[in-house]
Amino acid sequence: MVLTWNNKMPVIQIKEFPNDGRVWRIDWFGAVRKNDNVPTEPTIDVYLRPVSVTDKTSIADFGWLNKERICCTIGVGQLPVLTIGSLWKNGKLLDYQVIVPSNLPNVNIAEDSVRLIEAAHKDQTGYIINKAAFDIGGFKNGLSARCLAIESDGDPYSIIIPVAEVIRFYYAISTNLAKIAFLGSYETNFDQIIGERCGFDSKTKILIIHLRQWLYDNEGWVLGRILRDKNAQQGFFQIHRSLVKQSVGKYHQPMPETNFPFQGKTDWAARCLSFTSGGKVRTLILELLHCTAPFPFSNLVVIRDNDGRQASPETDLPESNKRPYLRNQRLKSGTSKKLHSIEEPVQNMKRMVIDYVKERFGDLWNKELIKPEKEFCNYRKTDLLFLPPSESTTALGTGDGTSGQSKTAPISISINVGKETGIAQKLRSHSRSEALPATFENMMAAVRYLSENYQDKGVTAKVWPTLYMPLTSNRSSQWSYLDTSATTTNLVKTPRRVLIAELNIDNMLFWLVEFEQRESESLTAAMIYGASSMKAEEIKKILHLLARSKGIWKNIPPHGRFHIRPMKHSWPSIEEYASSIYKACLATST
Repeated sequence: MVLTWNNKMPVIQIKEFPNDGRVWRIDWFGAVRKNDNVPTEPTIDVYLRPVSVTDKTSIADFGWLNKERICCTIGVGQLPVLTIGSLWKNGKLLDYQVIVPSNLPNVNIAEDSVRLIEAAHKDQTGYIINKAAFDIGGFKNGLSARCLAIESDGDPYSIIIPVAEVIRFYYAISTNLAKIAFLGSYETNFDQIIGERCGFDSKTKILIIHLRQWLYDNEGWVLGRILRDKNAQQGFFQIHRSLVKQSVGKYHQPMPETNFPFQGKTDWAARCLSFTSGGKVRTLILELLHCTAPFPFSNLVVIRDNDGRQASPETDLPESNKRPYLRNQRLKSGTSKKLHSIEEPVQNMKRMVIDYVKERFGDLWNKELIKPEKEFCNYRKTDLLFLPPSESTTALGTGDGTSGQSKTAPISISINVGKETGIAQKLRSHSRSEALPATFENMMAAVRYLSENYQDKGVTAKVWPTLYMPLTSNRSSQWSYLDTSATTTNLVKTPRRVLIAELNIDNMLFWLVEFEQRESESLTAAMIYGASSMKAEEIKKILHLLARSKGIWKNIPPHGRFHIRPMKHSWPSIEEYASSIYKACLATST
């Protein structure tokens, strides 16, 4: 059997995992403890055992076949990417699934059908979790970890799911939320997470949530559920409260507890093991994949302290009145830095982000994350294109950071569980069957990706100040205007904005040009090349010709020393957008 690295997500390498050339499988989660080395992030015990990749039977065997097992303490901020059954080699996640998914329809989650048990729970016939089918080990190896048992067909233990998996799937969809959950920050520092401008419309069921600037829009789905559903709130609070309760009692290994964030019927997709115990067939869920339970609101409106969008120039604050803000950057592909939990990262450094797409909540398919237009911005970016972290760092960490000395760069993990709509839609991670929309956000993301990931290929980039499409006549309905409608309340037309990125590849210059489009249009971007410089009056002449051609680049006649190559918007992802830009530049230079 040939196993490869997981190519659906950035390849991260966890330093604490074995680096011995063998394949290791995550089997279980255990205690959560304070981390003296990283006070801002507790650790969770992760149990692994080596498996043989040449035997399909043994690789999926969780029983007594192999007694070798180790425990690694990993920062809870990494929990979003840690799942039972996942395979790791030299600390890297492999692209292979041990258990095929199963459907669990019509599961009833109710107060009288769900009970909290230990993994070592017994009835009169013995262990509820048959150790021959799933050998957790002894009490020092996580046997006292909590599970939720769900009754079905008269069996109170028909379905069993580890509490750690409930937390990972429903609550800890990101590094931020994992730390909030385990540290109890939602109760102790609520105003540092949720702002005062929240609301709920009982008629439309629209929830308005005000997130602080350090949180991601996507985290609003989970926080909104906690705000509106007492089951979600109690389950979220229980995570930290249970650890506090156990820390002052007789327990030496505090095990987190929680409950489901909803009540009612749901359909699950999951990776499971079926076994017989007590004369009954039971199901142990290793990894939840999908849940259809409803959210307690129709759509979600996210208001941010800062979200990177520009406000209207008519209402925005002067730049001098804005506070500087250091924006995060996406993780470089192929980074050699390992993720570890033994040192606080540098606090005043751009935090890298690992962003995954997981359509885990079926109810969100028909819901929208709406971002209202901003009247003004309180923050300004310190620079336009992201610079890589300082080369003085040698590792990555998910802690909050320290102002002292550190060799660790900060990083966060975020699982994108919903979709965003509205004027500031983020489409960094789209389905591969769809093309990314022609937006400035996507072009900027592609340019950032080039700047961060193609440096070894001699690529540097800078973005010009925003230009406007030249007018070609005095008519109010001409193509250069983005909006040609005229009403009694707004007679002022806005010309289309033009964004230009200047790329330098081995001392050859290229100019990527994108302009605003109406919803009904499907026009192309363009790559301009063939000269060693471009003056402002030269690009204005080209844009004037483009306006006369109504945005069709191929209709522009030859223009002096410049050549123009149209670029159709057919890229399904930011990575492929960036790759197409790079390949277009290489093609024009040969």
